[in-house]
Amino acid sequence: MRGKKWIDRNGVVMHFSRARMSHLENSKAQRICWFSLLAILFVAVRVHCAAVYRVDSDEPQHLHVVWGVAKGLVQYRDIFDNHSPLFQLLFAPLFRVLGERADIVEAMRMAMIPLYFGCLACVYLICARLFSRQCGVWAALFTAFYPRFFCTSIEFRPDNLWALAWLLLLAVLVCVRRPAIRWLASGLLLGIGFSISMKTTVMALDLAAAGALTWFLCTSANTSVSLSQVAKSAALFITGLTVVPGLLLLHFAAKGALANLYYCLIRHNLVAASERAHFLDLRGVAVLAALAGVIWWCRRIARLDKDRPLATRRVFILLAGAIYPVILFILWPLVTREDFLALMPVVGLVVVPTLLAALEKLCQRHPQFAMAAVPACIILALVAIDIPTVQPWRDRTRFQQGFIASTLRLTDPGDLIMDAKGEMIYRDRSFYYVLEEMTRWMLQRERLVDDIPEQMIAHGVCVAARCPERYPRRTAQFMKENFIPVSFRLLVAGKILPPAPAGKPTLFHIAIPARYALAGASEPGAVLLDGKRYEGPLFLAPGPHSIQTPAGSGVVTLVWAQAIERGFTPLYKLSEEEESEASQARQDNIL
Repeated sequence: MRGKKWIDRNGVVMHFSRARMSHLENSKAQRICWFSLLAILFVAVRVHCAAVYRVDSDEPQHLHVVWGVAKGLVQYRDIFDNHSPLFQLLFAPLFRVLGERADIVEAMRMAMIPLYFGCLACVYLICARLFSRQCGVWAALFTAFYPRFFCTSIEFRPDNLWALAWLLLLAVLVCVRRPAIRWLASGLLLGIGFSISMKTTVMALDLAAAGALTWFLCTSANTSVSLSQVAKSAALFITGLTVVPGLLLLHFAAKGALANLYYCLIRHNLVAASERAHFLDLRGVAVLAALAGVIWWCRRIARLDKDRPLATRRVFILLAGAIYPVILFILWPLVTREDFLALMPVVGLVVVPTLLAALEKLCQRHPQFAMAAVPACIILALVAIDIPTVQPWRDRTRFQQGFIASTLRLTDPGDLIMDAKGEMIYRDRSFYYVLEEMTRWMLQRERLVDDIPEQMIAHGVCVAARCPERYPRRTAQFMKENFIPVSFRLLVAGKILPPAPAGKPTLFHIAIPARYALAGASEPGAVLLDGKRYEGPLFLAPGPHSIQTPAGSGVVTLVWAQAIERGFTPLYKLSEEEESEASQARQDNIL
């Protein structure tokens, strides 16, 4: 009987064990199913946002450089860029596959989606390692919908890849246990960061300061480290640090572009940075005050947390997030919203664990409910902020698409153009420099010579982008006198010739040598151009010219002939919708 009972009891145990395992497997399968559905929905949302979110002026600038590299031009030597080269080199093959298309900005934005999810995965890994998996999930969701991160990460810019490199570096420092692998991988990732953006200088200083403060706060007096161990770690770190930058330097040396790289990447940026007056504003003072509070908090963590290695990692992440904006405000000459793209995920690593810990203490009766409901409400609030910013119901890219389509229709591949930041993307520029903030600042103070009109005349440039607020004053005046609008954002060489008294010629001056046609003349055959009957488009050399129209003729427009031949209308007037779009773009600083 005992044996039978034992067998029966054993059978019951086995039965319930199998039932429990089956339940766990079903539960796991359901979680995987729900996670997959949510992931597909989230990817669909990102794809839609990439297709409709407004185009920032930096995106065509980066795409123009990527186009040049894909075309076979050498970055820095043949095409100006004041950004590190790795991002452009990596995305040039994809650009070459996509080819010339009006929606190139939206198409290239799709490649930013994996970088976005890579950042979220890093946030989850770091938070799960330092706190818990539940905390990691909420931190990733908080970061995913954090308004500035959600919106800025949509755009095609190197900062997306740079943010991923930064978060991978933090993940390696926090999660990798073997010192040799940790130091080699961290050096490699920091070198990749330098190859993507020179803002990695701020990142390196941030990590050094955070490491030193962490050592001071968390290391006991009797802790000792051998010099051989330090030397080995430093050697591994430096080896990893030099790999990618070294390969890039060899690449540009082989192309004969090292001097150009030095000027564009270092000297051009440093000249403006050294001469720009830069002081801590109210934001910087607030950040300094917050840093003092974080250091006090980290000291408490170091004293109260019994798990010394875990406390050290937590303190390091807190300090890395708090010190970064201080260094940025003090050292960086031009602080923009994308400079904080790498910091925003760290905010989630700090805010979410703090919130969950507070909820666990405050809500003793139902801590699990509070720790799920409150973060969910915060995520929904962030989504509510994101929606009016992105405006997913409105396609705000169509004007940029129309601009690129008009450029491709108006010009041939060999035509030189003039724009501010490479916004025409597929055409070479007559002026070497890009008119971004640093260059404009130097032109205003005559650190660079504004010879844009001379370059346009020398190269016979007949097409320019319509953005007078970005051109230097002299260039803007030159374009006002020698160009006329033919679309929302396109100018072509031409002049408005006012009517003159009957029988008397009107004198005018041509700056851009090109073929010109007359538009608006009621009787073109009765018009005399330079004393000869006008019979169709003809070449006009630079210098003075005359035109004589019959009595009763209105205003006659002299316009680049290719624009007329390709269906463009001179003296294009903006519609109300285009005026609204242009006004909004100027407010957002994206024109």
